[in-house]
Amino acid sequence: MLSKNEIKYIQSLSHKKFRQEHGFFIAEGPKLFNELWTRKPTWLERLYATKSYWDQLTKELQQSLQHAYMPVEDFELSKISMLQTPQELLAVVKIPSEHSEAAIAEIDQANNWMLALDNIQDPGNMGTLIRTAHWFGIHQIVCGHGCVDVYSPKVVQASMGSIFATNILYADLSDFFQQKKLPVYGALLHGEPLGKINPSKKGIILIGNEGHGISETLISQIDHPVTIPGHSDAESLNAAMAAGILMYAFTNG
Repeated sequence: MLSKNEIKYIQSLSHKKFRQEHGFFIAEGPKLFNELWTRKPTWLERLYATKSYWDQLTKELQQSLQHAYMPVEDFELSKISMLQTPQELLAVVKIPSEHSEAAIAEIDQANNWMLALDNIQDPGNMGTLIRTAHWFGIHQIVCGHGCVDVYSPKVVQASMGSIFATNILYADLSDFFQQKKLPVYGALLHGEPLGKINPSKKGIILIGNEGHGISETLISQIDHPVTIPGHSDAESLNAAMAAGILMYAFTNG
């Protein structure tokens, strides 16, 4: 039986303030847990799971998870879950300390492509951006300080586990671009049409805010402004969609 204090603690992790204070975030459901355990098992702090889910696991896996496992009833899971329909388990996960501005200098520039995100506010968009970057083999993501917290429950769920396969840093993007020698390709409404761009083999793809685009302070640091031509009078593409098109074009060039 979960204590009131434990329930209160887990519920508090839905808020950025307490995630930062405690250094943990939440991942829910078998899909996310499988990705976590496959890619980052040392990040697991606690696993709250129903007996029916636990009984499906192999004896070997149960032994590996015994240190973290806490059995819960369905009604208890509904109290700590951030989902409308709880999904058998909830994991409390360590926020990696290396995912900070101090780690920027250690980013390996041999990586073919990186994704830089400027003021992405929508959790669904952020999760989709992480998932799409993972699909195209981009494992380094740098978020400006104005971006939504990638460890919020909605972002983690939308990433479909890709948050455990990518290295995500928060930084002042202007300073970051000055430190790096990689060319910056920025998605703008008035740039070179994508079809006319001959991209290098590696670089940084910069995606701006959903409503306002890339910040004025960063535009001067873009080496290659890129436009994705459209065929209607729609105002713009969704940020995650635009990023997906650019990542496909550049990683398959």
